[in-house]
Amino acid sequence: MVGGASRSRSSCRAGRSARVAVRRRADGELFSQVIGGRGVDLSDPEAARALDAAEARVRSAAGLPA
Repeated sequence: MVGGASRSRSSCRAGRSARVAVRRRADGELFSQVIGGRGVDLSDPEAARALDAAEARVRSAAGLPA
């Protein structure tokens, strides 16, 4: 991880994008975060599948279980 975070950008429907990041809490615990870009519906099944896959890749790269 560079700078305490691992990141990825994922494409969603109609050219929209979202960010997936693994961050470190003050106590050192790692956690993942999905941030939908403007117009991204995180409840849309197609977007959810793409973002779940992106989150799994980022978590794996950081050594976290997918």
